[in-house]
Amino acid sequence: MPNLVATLRSAARYHPKRIAIRSGTTAISFADLLAAAGRFGQRLSESGVTVGDRVALVMPNMPRYAVAYYGTLLAGGVAVPMNPAHSGSVLTARLRDTDARLLVVAHRPPATVPQAAKSAGVALCEFADAAEGSEEIAAAPVRDDAPALIAYKSTDVEEPTGVVLSHRALAWSATAAVGVLGLTSDDMLATHFPLFHPLGQTYGLAAAVAAGATLALPTVQPASALQVIESNEATVLSTFPTLIGALASDNAPAAALASLRTVFCSGGRNLGRRVSERLATRSDCEVLQGYGTVETSALGCAARSGEPPCPGSMGRAVPGVELAVVDGRGREAAAGKAGGLVVRGPNVMTGYWKRPRDTARAFSNDWLITGEKVSQDQGGNIYLLDNI
Repeated sequence: MPNLVATLRSAARYHPKRIAIRSGTTAISFADLLAAAGRFGQRLSESGVTVGDRVALVMPNMPRYAVAYYGTLLAGGVAVPMNPAHSGSVLTARLRDTDARLLVVAHRPPATVPQAAKSAGVALCEFADAAEGSEEIAAAPVRDDAPALIAYKSTDVEEPTGVVLSHRALAWSATAAVGVLGLTSDDMLATHFPLFHPLGQTYGLAAAVAAGATLALPTVQPASALQVIESNEATVLSTFPTLIGALASDNAPAAALASLRTVFCSGGRNLGRRVSERLATRSDCEVLQGYGTVETSALGCAARSGEPPCPGSMGRAVPGVELAVVDGRGREAAAGKAGGLVVRGPNVMTGYWKRPRDTARAFSNDWLITGEKVSQDQGGNIYLLDNI
């Protein structure tokens, strides 16, 4: 399984002129994305970033985020995406926890961001400065099992918990997501998932790169549920269950949804059957749902494109991922019985950043304990009940 940099290089080689990312009137091809990421990576290297150094990325969904993300990986760094809307105390805690070398921002970030960098003693790097000048660099030698990303799963400032995801885990998950979505190089993939979250990687940026598809990003923050679909004539949408209702509403013009073939949602809650069926009828598209946690690269089980839906469920295990429902003693629960969901596969995290004890407690005989209460039918479909 290639790592994330190799996946981008492959897309640039086979689809050099194809648009990789579109946002309003801005469009960047795969070849230009790779070249811009290379220049950014060179600037990071000149700033002292070496293999394994953490680079914080605090940006909204925008093409520059993709350049900064892949540039960090090309330099051998570990990306630490952060939500620019988070408080200064949360940002400061995460910068200190990762001992980040640089914090990369877009033009005019919220005032809390540079203040957090100053409080944590981390140098601030504005993207416009870092994206110019140097020639593209060869990718730094990084093992496929090396960390690519540290994602934080809560806003706890006392004990921030960073999830370490490797190149292999993220690249494998993106390829698996391509299969879930039925994504091809002819597709326009729109997403409402934030790129600073693994959902936005697995079912957004990394999936589009793996398929050679175009990723459509909103031009306003926050975007309406329809804007990113209608303006880009998206064929596939990845979104949250909470936004499906807006799409299925009579207030959403059916013509705005006409281009959609597939809608995929994930985000920790069940999608109502009526809402799902209404959207499928109004837009004449398939509506899929999936489940994953930060620790599983946001991928675990899913209904898959082209297969008959199973309303109310989160779908079956994604091929290559093992799922089991176990009782309080760790024994496999009977079909239809509630139990705890455990996961094993190449999508699972390396561990929690600098937390070996927490990492050890998160696993049982190589199975990741998700903490989700679920049931499973005889067909292998998973039904999310509640947290345990």
